[in-house]
Amino acid sequence: ALYFVPQNKTGQQIGNWKEILEENLKKLQEFHDLQFQGRSGVYYKILDEPVIGDKNNLEYDTNSTQHGNPEGLRRISAELEERKLVRSNLDNSAEPVYRVVFILYEGVGASGSDNVALVSRTFYTDPQYQSVRGTTLAHEFYHTLGLPDAYEIPSAVPTSLDIMGLGLSRPLEKNYISKEFLKG
Repeated sequence: ALYFVPQNKTGQQIGNWKEILEENLKKLQEFHDLQFQGRSGVYYKILDEPVIGDKNNLEYDTNSTQHGNPEGLRRISAELEERKLVRSNLDNSAEPVYRVVFILYEGVGASGSDNVALVSRTFYTDPQYQSVRGTTLAHEFYHTLGLPDAYEIPSAVPTSLDIMGLGLSRPLEKNYISKEFLKG
């Protein structure tokens, strides 16, 4: 996990970003353990320093963040790979490991795909999102494992009650993953 700050946002950088990541990654770990009953685990490492982007936020962001910020996710993850900033010491583990990069972003949106997820720092510092901070991180994390959104696009009408649908509006402690997704 890391804190990514675009070149023009360094003045808006927050000091407690590590605590925010740690708190919400621990919540994800507990939620995941409960949902998968110990059959799968979440382990994490947080980079020590913020990663300052090579570009300004407008060069990373999607024009419309109505569906998250998938373009920002692609552009930032490509830059991280190019700069060789996302290597894992778990790659040599004897256990099967699926590496995921989680980006706390000093920008807009939330998005998850393949092995990378991005969530705007605003979701952790703006009081209007207080009850769903952990839920937002978990929802985007589960996209990295292949779980799809369970709501219609563009209307946002939920098609399930779990964390990938209507559950996105509930605290993580009051959420679940649908049985159909837990089977795989």
